[in-house]
Amino acid sequence: YSLVPYCVKNDAELGSCETVPTCDAAAGQLNLYYYIYRQRVAQPAGTLPPPEYGPNEPPAPPPPPGVAIGQPWGGMELWLQGCVEVSALDPPPSPEEVFTYFQALPIPGLGFGYQPPDLGLVNLPEIFFTTEPTTGTYPVDIRGYSVTITTSVDQFIWHTGDTASPEGEAVISADPGAPYPNQTVTHTYLQRGTYGASLETVWTATYTYDGNGPYAVPGSVTTIGPTQTINVVEAHPVLTDPYD
Repeated sequence: YSLVPYCVKNDAELGSCETVPTCDAAAGQLNLYYYIYRQRVAQPAGTLPPPEYGPNEPPAPPPPPGVAIGQPWGGMELWLQGCVEVSALDPPPSPEEVFTYFQALPIPGLGFGYQPPDLGLVNLPEIFFTTEPTTGTYPVDIRGYSVTITTSVDQFIWHTGDTASPEGEAVISADPGAPYPNQTVTHTYLQRGTYGASLETVWTATYTYDGNGPYAVPGSVTTIGPTQTINVVEAHPVLTDPYD
């Protein structure tokens, strides 16, 4: 048997595809319009066809001289045309397949803000936050399926650059933080100095295809934004004369 797509046959014979007939399909099912050709296989004369061929299919004719039983003979002939379920031949994108596309997406590294913005102070918590988008939508084509991958940040890793901190160099959160007075992500520098800070983000994703889903994509993708310099100084008290 040979399945020939509608456009392939029409392009060859008519010079154009024309309008492809629409095939209804259930969710998760792929039905396409095909011309179905078949070629005879030599069988003992009088062999009855399978029941699915219908009552009008004649018994097998005697094979031509020199053609062994089980061997094809004759040319391909058009047998049927119509909608055929080909889900098994061209299955929908699997989560593992979508993950390879997820890895290749141009997901940006995120920048961040911090307060105090000019000079940080020893023993004064530095506030970290990002206001950049933490979700994204990416349409992709996977073997003819219209797939939409939706990404979102699952984890924020705030690299403070403070390798001497007893609490660790990184602060991990599930939220993007917020500026004062609603801060949720802070780090206290215990020594003055210049620190290189950056924001690492761990992204997860879901996907839909042709109106089906959403489905979870396995695994995650990590991006890291630009490094910013934070200058931390030490404040010293100075006594002054209130009447001076």
